[in-house]
Amino acid sequence: MNLSIPERQEASTPILVVAVDANGREFFIESGVRLGTAGDVACILPLIQFERAGWRENQPEGPLDLAKIRAIRVGWGGHYGQQGDTLAFTVTSPALVP
Repeated sequence: MNLSIPERQEASTPILVVAVDANGREFFIESGVRLGTAGDVACILPLIQFERAGWRENQPEGPLDLAKIRAIRVGWGGHYGQQGDTLAFTVTSPALVP
C-alpha cells in the first residue's frame, strides 16, 4: 500500500494496519510510518508479522487466517495532541505482493 502524508503535520503516532478475518479475529502491524513524516511512502508489510489485537477481549482463539481476511483498516491508535487537531493521510488499497 502507498501512504501520502501532508506537510506540517505534528504527530509522532505510527500508522497501524488492522486485518480482520472471517472468524472475527483482529490483528495489527505498525506500518513503519509516522503521521508526522510528510511525503509519499510505499509500505510492504509481512503478513506473518501481524500481532493479535489486545483491544479486543473476547476474540476467538487462533492465528490470523490469511485466506479469510475480510477487512483491512488503516489508522492510528491514539494521538496526544491538542483538542481540535486534525490528522490526515491518504492510502491506496493494499495488495498482495508475491
